[in-house]
Amino acid sequence: MKSENGRYRLLFILGLIWAVNSSLFARVTSVIEIAAGGGWSTLNYAVSSPIEGLNVRQNGSWSVTAHSEYIIMFNRYIGIGAGVDITHYGAITAIDGRMQWTGVTDTDGEVYNHHLSITGWRDKQDVWFLQPGLFIHADIPVGDNIAITFAGGGRYGLPIAQRMSYGGTTCHTGVYPQWGLTLYEMENHGFYTATASMQTTDWKANRMIDLVLRAGVQYYIGKYTALMVRAWVACGVTDALRITSSNQALGFANDKPGMEKIHYFMNDYTSVLATNLVKDPHSKPIAAGLEIGVRWIFPHPSKRTNICRCLDVYR
Repeated sequence: MKSENGRYRLLFILGLIWAVNSSLFARVTSVIEIAAGGGWSTLNYAVSSPIEGLNVRQNGSWSVTAHSEYIIMFNRYIGIGAGVDITHYGAITAIDGRMQWTGVTDTDGEVYNHHLSITGWRDKQDVWFLQPGLFIHADIPVGDNIAITFAGGGRYGLPIAQRMSYGGTTCHTGVYPQWGLTLYEMENHGFYTATASMQTTDWKANRMIDLVLRAGVQYYIGKYTALMVRAWVACGVTDALRITSSNQALGFANDKPGMEKIHYFMNDYTSVLATNLVKDPHSKPIAAGLEIGVRWIFPHPSKRTNICRCLDVYR
């Protein structure tokens, strides 16, 4: 009796495997898709100001993505794919307000208070990642020519291009409380207005891993061709930004060529990432946007599939 029960159990398992194989793998379809789009991104690092009167904030930046992928659809609903993306991430740190250094000495040896007004200072970081990844796909037909598509997966990002630029307007003035004087536009004494264009410097980003989710609609424009419109969102799960902060105090020395170092009491500005405005070394980039693309469908005929009806398998 036990032997007979074991035989039935084995037959049941084999039948179940056959049913799953028939439903999932009997009608494999290959799909090639390419897409491109744009949206918003941020490198998502924390900035804060320890200085009263100084307004520091981080803003997002534009994002662009290009996507290519090879997909195997096991049936009309489920598939897996491997692809490569190129995605731009960026961030802008804005600095505005006033700073003050008290009890410093001018070029004549007089003690005064140095005031600095900062207007429209922007520090921008850009990085492009090459991102091979693996994805799971789910398609839900909602009509003869329309399907709702979902895809999610993970990507490994290799930084292939990076740029940092900064600039803005700084106005240096000197307040002499002992005389009740405020001096400005006296260049030889270090009191002047300087407007710096967006100077570009190199920096290095880290490799990163992120998760991406895509959702949208595809519409068949031919027997084996479909157009896609979809939204996407990606979130980094490892630090992508190489923070170089050494807790250096923020400074805008702005000493002009040929002059002695009159702003000896403040640091040179090289990057917001090298100042005490960025104390947390963690960065979790986020990007989101819209993309459009096209899919080419290549049904694989099998013994159980009429080649003339193979498109219906995918739909």
